[in-house]
Amino acid sequence: MMKQKYEEASKEFLRVLEITSKSRHAVDATVLFESIADNRLSSQSLQRLEVQIKRQDVRNLLTIKLAEKLYSIGDIFQAQRLLDEHLPIGKGGKYERRIQALREKFSKGLNIKIGVLLPLMKRSTDGIVKSVAQDVLEGSTFALGEFKENVDPFINISLEIRDTERDVEIATSYIHDLTQLNDLIAIIGPLFSNVVEACGQVSNRAKVPLISPTANAVGLGSIGRYVFQATPNLAKQGKAIAQYAVNFLKCKTLAMLAPDDSNSKILAHYFSEEVQNLGSNVLAVEFYTKDSSDLRGQIMNIRKAGMTNEPQISFEGNLSEKEILKMVRAGANERKVDSLRAIGGRIGVYQLFGLNGKKIADSLRLKVIIPEHNVENLQIPLTAIDGIFVPLENADDIGVVGSQMAYYNIKTQLLGNGEWYDLNQLDANRRYINGVIFPSDSYLDKEDSSYMKFEQSYFRAKGKKPTLNVLFGYDTMNLILTQIANGMTTREKLVNALRRIQKYPGLHSRFTFDDDGVNSEVNIIQYFNGKIQKSAEIAVH
Repeated sequence: MMKQKYEEASKEFLRVLEITSKSRHAVDATVLFESIADNRLSSQSLQRLEVQIKRQDVRNLLTIKLAEKLYSIGDIFQAQRLLDEHLPIGKGGKYERRIQALREKFSKGLNIKIGVLLPLMKRSTDGIVKSVAQDVLEGSTFALGEFKENVDPFINISLEIRDTERDVEIATSYIHDLTQLNDLIAIIGPLFSNVVEACGQVSNRAKVPLISPTANAVGLGSIGRYVFQATPNLAKQGKAIAQYAVNFLKCKTLAMLAPDDSNSKILAHYFSEEVQNLGSNVLAVEFYTKDSSDLRGQIMNIRKAGMTNEPQISFEGNLSEKEILKMVRAGANERKVDSLRAIGGRIGVYQLFGLNGKKIADSLRLKVIIPEHNVENLQIPLTAIDGIFVPLENADDIGVVGSQMAYYNIKTQLLGNGEWYDLNQLDANRRYINGVIFPSDSYLDKEDSSYMKFEQSYFRAKGKKPTLNVLFGYDTMNLILTQIANGMTTREKLVNALRRIQKYPGLHSRFTFDDDGVNSEVNIIQYFNGKIQKSAEIAVH
């Protein structure tokens, strides 16, 4: 035992119990064995010992310790089954009274804890971070309240809430403490990627599942199999909008215009890489410095890269439904046509119809335009580039980019990142950016019956409508609670269940965790004529 060979030491103490005739030796061996079993042995170790013991009363003691161990890690159903199968009533020998006490303890229910690590900033004045954290906590507690109302009270779940104050050292200190609680099986949080990186190392070593509702940095999932990101990371989002542009809109030529901040560069990298993997081309990549208001140099470079002699068809003006139907029947992609109609754009005949584009356009009697080559002449629209990806640093730049794209006569499909999801900014700049398409980690369908039911219930309880951040907490907590209700009541069972999650229907998004524990479900959103609508859901692998 002093050499820390605990399984071997336990085997020796159990041998003493099998052969001793002295009660003092039996008492000492029992005390020492039980101490090791409680503090040093796993359920697997106890199972290995059980097959090596022949005497029935000693095997009964092992069964009791195994049942206690299973209960301590939250697997109460298996603990009860073990007692029922191996120690039925009246068959416990000298341990009968102890077994009965265990049965009574088990009958009172399963106690499970879920940790919550959020920057609640209780010592600080109100701020954005504090408001976000409080909303996430409110959503989590609301989900738990619903669970307790609708699920067998046999499962008793409580929260261990810790205020990280947005401090990495405080967060890691708390997570060390939380992972030591035997009945704690999961942790929700933290919110920010740098804190998740530090806490994820601790939770992964302790084999406790940790799910961040909002962290989107690339690489967090590689920490280990116990770390999960409920929000698609930047790589997923960049790839998703690239896949939509190429596979759904049939874009062959694209360009990028991005600020030079780190997140925008990451998005640009994965977008460009995915576009080329899918067989299309990125003709120009232009970066501008933060807070720039003059993008002339970057946009003129894009115009220069995109000028072409390919005959074009214009979607400006009123095309009849009959003409549109003819184009689609002749092989034009319907989504692409709808997109071009929305922005009043132009497209090359070969891009629209393929190798026989000119013949098809002539046969349909479509008006064909031969573009002029003069980059500086802003009367000539740039139409040869199918789409421009603009991953903004924040939504305040929507007006800057949109107005200058219009001024320099860029007629193409505008593609963005999640920062474009700001209805106020989109409405204010609608004449410039109508039809923009972007990925999002969330989409609230307020006409959906499930969401309407939740919103009504939340309003009755709180006297206010839920924010998106409330939904982040609500969906993440429900994801865990659903697994618990299905019997995933230990850390290992829970992590295995989360690894198998496919298209779990949250209210703000679906969840499918990839091999790195990152949610791969990305919503593709389009803003058109003052409305936000979901165009697709893409699972990025």
